[in-house]
Amino acid sequence: MKMNIWGAIALACILASCSVTPITTNLPITSIRVAMDNNYPPYAFEDENGVMQGILVDQWTLWEKHTGVKVEIDGMHWEEALERTKNGEFDVIDTIFYTEERAESFDFTEPYAEITVRAYFPATLSGIANVGNLNGFQVAVKAGDANAEYLLAQGVTNLVYYNSYEEIVQAASRKDEAIFVMDEPPAIYFLQRYGILNDFSYSEPLYGGEFHRAVRKGNTEILALVNEGFSSISAVENQTINYRWFGRQYLKTLDRVIFYLGMGVLATLVIISLLAFFNRSLRIRVDTRTKELQEALLNLGISEARFRESIEYMPIPISIADNHGNILTVNEKFTEQYGYSIADMPTVSAWMTIAYPNPEYREMVIAQWAMDVSSAVQNKTATPLREYNITDKNGHLHVAEIIMHPVKQLWVASFVEITEHKNAERIIQESEKRYRTLFEDSPIPLLEEDFSAVKIYIDQLRASGIQDFRSYFKAHPDETVKCTNMVRVVDANAAAAKWYGSTTIETIKVEISQLVDPNGYNSFIEEVLFLIEGNDHYKLAVSRHTQEGAPIHLIITGSIAPGHEDSWSRVLISILDITESKQAGENLAEAYNTTLEGWAKALELRDKETEGHSRRVTETTLIIARAVGIKEEELMDVRRGTILHDIGKMAIPDEILRKQGPLTEAEREIVNQHPQVAYDLLAKIPYLKKALEIPYCHHEKWDGTGYPRGLKGEEIPLTARIFTIADVWDAVTNDRPYRKAWDRKTAADYLREETGKHFDPQIVHIFIELLNRGEI
Repeated sequence: MKMNIWGAIALACILASCSVTPITTNLPITSIRVAMDNNYPPYAFEDENGVMQGILVDQWTLWEKHTGVKVEIDGMHWEEALERTKNGEFDVIDTIFYTEERAESFDFTEPYAEITVRAYFPATLSGIANVGNLNGFQVAVKAGDANAEYLLAQGVTNLVYYNSYEEIVQAASRKDEAIFVMDEPPAIYFLQRYGILNDFSYSEPLYGGEFHRAVRKGNTEILALVNEGFSSISAVENQTINYRWFGRQYLKTLDRVIFYLGMGVLATLVIISLLAFFNRSLRIRVDTRTKELQEALLNLGISEARFRESIEYMPIPISIADNHGNILTVNEKFTEQYGYSIADMPTVSAWMTIAYPNPEYREMVIAQWAMDVSSAVQNKTATPLREYNITDKNGHLHVAEIIMHPVKQLWVASFVEITEHKNAERIIQESEKRYRTLFEDSPIPLLEEDFSAVKIYIDQLRASGIQDFRSYFKAHPDETVKCTNMVRVVDANAAAAKWYGSTTIETIKVEISQLVDPNGYNSFIEEVLFLIEGNDHYKLAVSRHTQEGAPIHLIITGSIAPGHEDSWSRVLISILDITESKQAGENLAEAYNTTLEGWAKALELRDKETEGHSRRVTETTLIIARAVGIKEEELMDVRRGTILHDIGKMAIPDEILRKQGPLTEAEREIVNQHPQVAYDLLAKIPYLKKALEIPYCHHEKWDGTGYPRGLKGEEIPLTARIFTIADVWDAVTNDRPYRKAWDRKTAADYLREETGKHFDPQIVHIFIELLNRGEI
């Protein structure tokens, strides 16, 4: 909010004597409900107990006092506040920007605050100066916010929506989001609160918005009451509220606080000296200087009040003591952190006794403290930053870094809590010890490899203009060999040494090219490509040959150690030999497939009219599945499901299955049970769990009129939607006892007619394209 401070102060002086009287109104309104954002500090936000506070809460309290109308304030997610006010649940909505779209639903008051909107991005990122530079980036915004509407209007469409500004900053602190657009007041508040203010830069203002209050369209009675109430609040009252919430912004750092306090004291001393010098002058000059002194003392009182308020709202514990060892004040954060008030520790000596209860440790602290204070006095500097173990009022131990600044006859001490940091260091050390134990004793071959030389070389290639490294290495096999020779094993466990046929670990701490057969270089370059693509973790299945020529199958897993992502200097590699299990799996899969084909053949022997149907429809289904984008490793489940699609017909009696004429309603009901029979038959077979989608769902229809469950649209599994088209196509393009086969054009027209009813429109479109290309 932009404020004319001097104008406000002048107006305050004029209005200071005005008394507060409620507005006289004939309106039969006794209470109103107000909705506002519960996450927009310092205007409106919830405290730790969920109670709303901020500038607007204070202003509405004054409004209630002036109007005599009770105000019920509800804070909530902004999008919810908008919607519920539109629906008539609230009389007024506050903290709202004016937009043309909102003007269709609301009538607005005049603006009462100007808000700057900026883009925030990591300090390491450059090149974002205006809204146009945001194109191509993912940008986080608050749902329902005018900022989102603005960005969309400017062509920035890659937006991620959050419920509140705080959730956006939380995501930024976790590095889930890099760029976000936010109003400046809550942005500064939350970036500071989460300790990442210095990690982010911000753009020039993207645009400026103004806060209004608004009522539902046409509610002129409430709008008039709102305007009348706020116009009755004096400038003094408004300025008092603003001082309360914005006063800390004038003094942003401890150094500036100390500077202004020192300047205030110095100015006072100068004025007093001048008054003493002119004490012998004429009476009129004495009176003049006396008035100046009084004014200066008044200003000093204001400065001191602002200083104390700034100290009070500092996000770190602060204490102030004099040269005699008396502690004059501590801020709220100090009491919150350690539990002690000024009554518990009136002197530095008392603080030493309660904060450091161990006599030996206290003696060491006092000796260090005395040495640092003496040095600071002599050199006129702050004391060195020292780490101390502080015991709080509840007996809990805190680790804090303390620094003291001398200001005239005072000492201002600040405390930076590092308990969590120290605990994290201890956990890391313990984790490293556990890691070494697990690493060395693991039965799986483990290696630590240094890829840093490869990283430097890749950066050089990228700087020369190479972007597609996969194609580059394919076209330059000599580069594959070159990169392989750059990687070195820096550590290994006993299992790795044994796997490579060595008796000691030291003998395999060599270049990786000495351990890998040249035929394995291509699989190694795949690991490099994973790293180039930005993966901190990768898994790769490779096949190689032993020295005797026997095939071996491996799963190679790589993970970059934390803190080495930029250098690749420490990559943990595990090698899992799956040769035996892979061969066993292939044999088992072959046995499964042979069994399934036998079941399908048995069904065809019962139902002569569908002979060859399973084979044909399987081929067609697989062609469509590949075109739709189903991965190759998933096609085995599709193939199995297709082969077994009519396995449920095994339970249908021959007299119904082979009946030449039309079926009765009772017979049709029996036939329609075959998908459920298939499910009951196959559901308990684990390796057919995914394949079961087709036998169970292939008679469901896109419009929901199918059976057995009446699934609709994308409720039907994708594989079943694909198979249904292939199944119907095969049925109508092959002879049946009760009709001749249709030609391909008639069959294709039928598929088009049933699009959106029987069939998925998108898959029909893909099928027709395959048909036109002759792939089916």
